Amino acid sequence: MTNPFETQTPATDNSGVTVSIRNHPGYDAGLLVFKAGDLDGIIRLLEDEDKLTRTIDLAAKADKLYHEKAGPPAPAKGAPSGPSNTGRPAGATQHPTGKKMYCEHNGEQVERVYKTGVAKSGKNAGKAWGAFDCPRNDPDHPRIWDN
Repeated sequence: MTNPFETQTPATDNSGVTVSIRNHPGYDAGLLVFKAGDLDGIIRLLEDEDKLTRTIDLAAKADKLYHEKAGPPAPAKGAPSGPSNTGRPAGATQHPTGKKMYCEHNGEQVERVYKTGVAKSGKNAGKAWGAFDCPRNDPDHPRIWDN
C-alpha cells in the first residue's frame, strides 16, 4: 500500500474536502484538520489507522507540551472563576466602556446588570446584543437595550 501522506497533495485553497475532528464539544477543544483534494483523498488519509493513531498521539503530546510551557490561559476580565458546564463563553457582566444604569426600588438606586448575547430568531438572528436588566427581575423595570 502506498503512503497516503506522501502521495496525497493537500488542497491549499478552499477547494477540496476538509474533515475537522474535535476531542470534545467545548470552545477550548483540541482540533485536528485533514484536507484533501477529494473524498477519496480524505479516505486514504483516515483509513490508515496506524498513521492516524500516531498523528493523534503526536498532536496530543505537542498540545500537552505547549500547555506545560505556556501555562494555563488567564481568565477573561470579569469572567467567573471555576469551570463552566455550558461549553460556551460567559457573557459580559459589565458594559465595555464602563457605562452603568440604575433602577429604583423603594427609594434605593440599584445598579442594573449588563448582559450580552446573540439573537436566536427574528430579523436580528445571529447578531450580538447588549442590554441592562433589573437585577431583581422586576416586571416594572423592563430591559433597556444598549445601542
